[in-house]
Amino acid sequence: MDDLTVINHIINAYKQTIEKQIENNNKSKQNKMRSSKFIELITKNLEYQFPKNNNFAVFSKEMKKNLDFNRHEFLFDIHVCKVDTLISVKNKRVNYIKKSVVEIESEFAKDTSKVLVDFSKLVCGNSELKIMIVSKCYNEENFIKSLKDVACNINENIFLIILRHPSEWNDIAIQDYSILCFENDDWIRVNI
Repeated sequence: MDDLTVINHIINAYKQTIEKQIENNNKSKQNKMRSSKFIELITKNLEYQFPKNNNFAVFSKEMKKNLDFNRHEFLFDIHVCKVDTLISVKNKRVNYIKKSVVEIESEFAKDTSKVLVDFSKLVCGNSELKIMIVSKCYNEENFIKSLKDVACNINENIFLIILRHPSEWNDIAIQDYSILCFENDDWIRVNI
């Protein structure tokens, strides 16, 4: 699996969501609709990269229920898993998660405590790739530093994607985002 391919799927979903120009008179509802569409498009892009016929499952609350596991979401906002099947004692086929592949959490609130709660979820998983999606904030440098303590507890590949808040998705340049990777106890900017 190529980490940057997954990152590209996320950035493409961001661009697609902005192009859709989702509008609503209720700004709070509009932001939720935009965020939901964004998560839905990421999930669809990842389903293409990790197809079910190759024994992958992509879980997301914004997609149809995964009938094999009887749920939408599985631990994270978006979770890509390698799955397998076993035959139970009663000769019934039972699906199970064989391996966690990609974990994605997103929190667009500009409240560091809310972001840290979701970011901390990534510490609990054992996926090869972990991605946190957040909103740009006024003091981005301090915000990024505040995430270091949590990132130090993650041994796998961890990326931070910083986007504009959904309320700003109608009047920004599509290229307005930052991607960082946590390496050697520090955040490194990544260009794709």
